[in-house]
Amino acid sequence: MNEKHSLKSRRKHILSPAKRPPLATLALLLSLGLFMVSLNSCAEPASGNHDYSLSENYAGRRNYTEMSALLDSIAQTPFIDLQVAGLSPEGRNIYLLHIHHGTPDPQRFRILLYGQQHGNEPAGKEAILELAARISRNPDYLPRDTELFLIPQLNPDGAERDQRRNALDADLNRDHRRLSQTETRILHESARRIMPQLAVDCHEFNRSSSDYRDKGWNEWPLIMMDCANNPNFPLPLYEAAVRRIHSVQRFMQDQNINFTRYFVGSVPPLGEQRYSTLENDDGRNSLGGLGSLSFIIESGVLRDAEDPDADLSDRVNAYLAVFHALLHDRSSRSHEMQIIRDARSLSDLPFIHTNYFWGNKGGRISEFKVIDSGTGKTLTLKTPLFMKDRIVKGSVPAPRAWWTAPEHAELYSQLLKRHAIPFTITDRDTLLSVRSTVLTDYQSDFDPIYNRYEDRQITSPGPASEIVFPAGSLRVPARTALPWRSALIMEPQLMFGIYEYPEFRSLVSDNGIMPVFREE
Repeated sequence: MNEKHSLKSRRKHILSPAKRPPLATLALLLSLGLFMVSLNSCAEPASGNHDYSLSENYAGRRNYTEMSALLDSIAQTPFIDLQVAGLSPEGRNIYLLHIHHGTPDPQRFRILLYGQQHGNEPAGKEAILELAARISRNPDYLPRDTELFLIPQLNPDGAERDQRRNALDADLNRDHRRLSQTETRILHESARRIMPQLAVDCHEFNRSSSDYRDKGWNEWPLIMMDCANNPNFPLPLYEAAVRRIHSVQRFMQDQNINFTRYFVGSVPPLGEQRYSTLENDDGRNSLGGLGSLSFIIESGVLRDAEDPDADLSDRVNAYLAVFHALLHDRSSRSHEMQIIRDARSLSDLPFIHTNYFWGNKGGRISEFKVIDSGTGKTLTLKTPLFMKDRIVKGSVPAPRAWWTAPEHAELYSQLLKRHAIPFTITDRDTLLSVRSTVLTDYQSDFDPIYNRYEDRQITSPGPASEIVFPAGSLRVPARTALPWRSALIMEPQLMFGIYEYPEFRSLVSDNGIMPVFREE
């Protein structure tokens, strides 16, 4: 992130004594100047003073070579730095743009946008490129109190194949707990360096899935957005992120763009819908673990259309509208920055929530919009099955630390290093009072009752006992910065955790004792 330019020298114009205004006039001018500075520092309305729409000469989806050429051209702008954050498994560059006014300043509001984790979802990448090109032509489009970091394409190998997964057949957006893939490690390493206040993961969803087509409908939203929501994160972060979504929604309504909070599920009114998963194995929740306002955006593609890219410009335009709202609605920015500072200063997590799901408190009736695919008209349905409330079903007190024996230390230390989570390897035998955890059941099937993912870990606490941990044992302290990050990796009583991976599940003993012990 080297500074590419120096400030131009400015001449100082000194008034001669005969032309100096009286002191009263100077005081008035000074007060007016301060007033104008205060006006300039006030939040712009979400509509801003700029047009966000896609340029008329937009030529459609860019391949890797075309994207690289465009980024090289954009990087000729003095205040835009282009870096290679890393290489994909097939050796393609994963680019990172840093856009800023003047010298980079850690006090500015840092926004990270990253796209195309899934290679067949190009709209977010295209919108990020368009945003960068727009700022290169009009630097004032980027607010002065903002630094922008852009990773347009996290999965260049999958994009070249127009496939969801990467070259190693991994779904990157299901790899944020394990970090087994080069691309996800690059994203996390970059995010930890940047420590954004706001992060956005850009995706696409199918508006014309077969279950909707069978009803003669398409999904109503052109674009959707949701936030980091794991119940272990500080509540003020979640509340601030939801307020951001509502702010974007108001702007999108003014623009007549079909927008809603992101949901998944079956067809209403009898199918169940819910907001984004509460688990931390995607980009949205994993980067939310950094104490950021972290979001996912999904634009809607008609995948059964003869040419799914026929309306790509509409999807890119919708993305640019959301980006515009995020950049230019700064009305709550100082409050958000304080919430983020407070979250990042925490070191204690009194309880770890281990079992949670979406529910509908009180059985409220929600309105749900769909589009009649024959007439194009919007239909409004009513359903009691839209699950909008986070329900915490199980929690445990946070331990002092988690321990595992020397024979398991290497496997756990590799995972902790990928996440930059602190741990120690002991140099002497240590006698401790610890509690074991028993894996009573492992459920690999989808749960149709609670609409939960597969790979659930059903556990029960074992008795407390004194155990000698030999030299070479691994210890992970529970009291640390961003304490939920270590809890969501190490806590054995989580319903969803690292034991979905065979290499960790194989460490469970024949009697069900799990390899991590809680120092209480």
